[in-house]
Amino acid sequence: IFDGTVQISLDVREAVDELTLHAKELSIISASFTASTAGSASMSASTIAYNLKETTVKFGFDEVLPVGNGCLKITYIGELNNQMAGFYRSSYNDIHGTKKIMASTQFESLDARRCFPCWDEPGRKAVFAVTLVVKEGLTALCNMPEKSSALIKTALGIKKEIVFM
Repeated sequence: IFDGTVQISLDVREAVDELTLHAKELSIISASFTASTAGSASMSASTIAYNLKETTVKFGFDEVLPVGNGCLKITYIGELNNQMAGFYRSSYNDIHGTKKIMASTQFESLDARRCFPCWDEPGRKAVFAVTLVVKEGLTALCNMPEKSSALIKTALGIKKEIVFM
């Protein structure tokens, strides 16, 4: 099991009261939208509806999202699968021949939606940062450069937080 939070910067071009993103095999805990204008209150999604056939999730809001910039924040959980797609379990043998388990990703072509809610279309390219929080002794690798690494205190003890850009 893994958990995550995405914060998606949006440019709302017309007032709408719902947003649909791709999500597959994820359970949404909460979703909210906050406009960038000073003093804007966060609006929580009042409905969360999954479309399993389309692998989407629709967030409904009681009010329309205002035109302009804002941030959609989604908290969710998922399960590491063994399908070599999305965020999955894989293994390797260490230098002593001992089998070790690791988490890997494969997002092409439509599998990012298995790791985090997003607009997961080959024609849409996103710019994003990844922050991983792992046990202190583990190694985290990414195909993006490491921006920072620090030890942090969590409810589960000291962890290592790595930011990739």
